[in-house]
Amino acid sequence: MKKCSTLPSIRTVAVDNQELVAANAKIRSHGVEKIGAVLRGYMGSMKKIAVGG
Repeated sequence: MKKCSTLPSIRTVAVDNQELVAANAKIRSHGVEKIGAVLRGYMGSMKKIAVGG
């Protein structure tokens, strides 16, 4: 059987853990992410509705 892959090859890239932690903190402190956290909290308390029949 012939092997076929349409995915690009995956390369391993080393990232400094402290840089990654700093980048994640910066992302979480962005205004859009703060609003998203509030909205996700609201969605968690929503009730499921029936759709269709």
